[in-house]
Amino acid sequence: MSRAKQFFATAGQQFSTLVHRIISLLERERRAQVVTIVVISVLTAGFVAESVVTTRRERNSWSTAATVLVVTTPIRAGDELTAENTAGVALPEAFIAVDALRTLTPNTRSRIALAANTPLSRSLLVPTSESVDIPADWRIIALPPDIIAPPLTSGDNVDIITGNTVLARDSVVVSLNPLTLALPAEVLPAITAAARVGDVFIAAHR
Repeated sequence: MSRAKQFFATAGQQFSTLVHRIISLLERERRAQVVTIVVISVLTAGFVAESVVTTRRERNSWSTAATVLVVTTPIRAGDELTAENTAGVALPEAFIAVDALRTLTPNTRSRIALAANTPLSRSLLVPTSESVDIPADWRIIALPPDIIAPPLTSGDNVDIITGNTVLARDSVVVSLNPLTLALPAEVLPAITAAARVGDVFIAAHR
């Protein structure tokens, strides 16, 4: 009889221990589920909030306008930008570049040729540090990157040479990246032809 009581007592303890373990496991799983739900809820709320902010920002960028400068006539590379060939135009902020030009400073020049109505940005301009005075009847040419040239700075005077022939003397370095020179218009065809076949190098005045 005592053995039966001991058996049932032991079985009861084991059953009780098993029940407690199951309850503990369920509680841990429930806590993990609650934590997971909270994390998912927070992430979802953050995503929704960011979407709302982004949508509102995009809507505002289309509905809000700002005045930027555009060219009013075709511009050649190296031409100076003035009040006569530029104008302020209101555009939606969604269309405006981060470096859009809103005001002009003296001796602001275009790095490349521009069509009329092109919005101006600083990336389209010759940097102020590279600005040089260019004679009115001269032209600007950007040379290929493989042209042989010594170390230069903007404003340097250089000669353009092909073979044993000097194609242009005292050309002016306008900018360095790409290497852009100002020179008389009449020598442009010969320099362009020589540069096309890679038979050009630059000699700097020192």
